[in-house]
Amino acid sequence: MNNKGLATTIWVIVFLLVFALSLDYWNWDKTVIISYLGLPGWIYYFVLLQILFITVLIVFTKIYWRDDE
Repeated sequence: MNNKGLATTIWVIVFLLVFALSLDYWNWDKTVIISYLGLPGWIYYFVLLQILFITVLIVFTKIYWRDDE
């Protein structure tokens, strides 16, 4: 596998990991707990998840889509 193929595989795994974290299957049957500022705790989880996704997307565009000319 060449460098481009390895990089593609790594990025696919990273994005699949972020997608899997967004499913939140381990909290489906839990009772909603009101936390900081009177908001449910899952809102903070998804805000942090969106920050992670934005960070991964920025790194992806800077590294994977760079011009190799």
